[in-house]
Amino acid sequence: LNAISKQVIVYLNGELQLQFMDTEDQLEMAADRQIIFFAQEGVKTTSGAVSMIKIYNYFIDEKDAESSFDNFRNNEQSKVDNLKTGDKVTLNKLYFIQSLPKLLPESFPELENLKSMLQENPDLKIEIQGHTDNQGDYQLNIELSNKRAESVKAYLVEYGIDKNRILTRGFGSTRPVASNATEITRKLNRRVEMVVL
Repeated sequence: LNAISKQVIVYLNGELQLQFMDTEDQLEMAADRQIIFFAQEGVKTTSGAVSMIKIYNYFIDEKDAESSFDNFRNNEQSKVDNLKTGDKVTLNKLYFIQSLPKLLPESFPELENLKSMLQENPDLKIEIQGHTDNQGDYQLNIELSNKRAESVKAYLVEYGIDKNRILTRGFGSTRPVASNATEITRKLNRRVEMVVL
């Protein structure tokens, strides 16, 4: 390798699929760095869906890469195993078209995580709760929050999750978690949450 060469390695399902050098600085990596990408089978992959590990001080071999991915997966599973009735999780990476219940593609990684959790825990039942800020008509916000919760359920049902395991509710602006005085804090109130039943 020369001084400006970069090595990029892509693993799919734990197997090396692609390896190339980035000699044109397109990835803007330091000269002695390496990036490894992982993608999981059955998961829709967008730029946000790829789990990227950037190694700063050394080159990582295939066994280290597999170990890193296993550790990540095990940590995520342990969070699920600790869920109990009444636990509430905010689904922070769900994105909708403004003022509409239509999910944007950037939401797919979060939806896939939720789907996988339900597949791996077949006895788990959940409620999807939609929330809005207090801008606009009160009743329209109730309807919007309910339709957004229904959109999440529809996605899960489309990919094989039993509809009877998922309840939905829309609360509109009735349950804020932050002030509605500024746009920065209103964003926190526009959310979808999952509650374990």
